[in-house]
Amino acid sequence: MFDYVNETCGWLLPKGDPVSAVELLERVTSNRDLTASCHEPARIRALEFDWEKVAAQTRSLYSALIEGRRPSEALMRVNEPDRNDRYETFKPM
Repeated sequence: MFDYVNETCGWLLPKGDPVSAVELLERVTSNRDLTASCHEPARIRALEFDWEKVAAQTRSLYSALIEGRRPSEALMRVNEPDRNDRYETFKPM
């Protein structure tokens, strides 16, 4: 299963484990460096779900299917890293 969050941009908690949630909240609220270290990676991860990118992935997927190519080939092309200068880099205070 694909996770939208990983250890560089957030935290995953075990399902149905409120103790882990409380422990994480205590860690996060008491350690500003820990939360600050996730700001930029979280922003970068969120940009991967920009509507323009999602539309390009969908268009590429349908094109691949119509042309008889494997969907994974189409998505690899769309997911190649690019420089997106429309967004400013977030700098924690």
